[in-house]
Amino acid sequence: MDFLIRAAARLMGGRPALWARYDHAMEARRRADYGEAIAIFRSLAEQGHLNSQFQLGAMRRQGLGTPENPEEAALLYRHAAERGHGRAQGALGALYVEGAGVPKDRLQAYVWQALSARNKDGWEDAELAVAGLRKVMTAEELGEAERLIADFRPKTGA
Repeated sequence: MDFLIRAAARLMGGRPALWARYDHAMEARRRADYGEAIAIFRSLAEQGHLNSQFQLGAMRRQGLGTPENPEEAALLYRHAAERGHGRAQGALGALYVEGAGVPKDRLQAYVWQALSARNKDGWEDAELAVAGLRKVMTAEELGEAERLIADFRPKTGA
């Protein structure tokens, strides 16, 4: 999927050099050169690159090349999720389910998982998570969650 995103960015006058750096960071991560991957992802994330924010969050959450830090992962996921990044929405929702890096909150978990499930680039398990949450939430909670989802508009900018 990242290939399609990069191709579209190039066709629309995107920044191919930025995507080349992202590809380099992904290759570093694949070969377990976590220090290099983190450095590149961090640089790109600071420029507002959503995939890099997600990847850096995932590395922080998993403790790859860095101590595990769910609080920092939550901040990185939130930044990308609020801007419409589907996988970050699902990952943030999962943190709310677990209470890792954020308070345990099934309403927030539902909102982020549902947004991810509706996103074409969303987290693959988001629909299952939504179905599970729906079983344990009250009608009032579900109503509030659906209002929040309906009001969601991705933020713009870095």
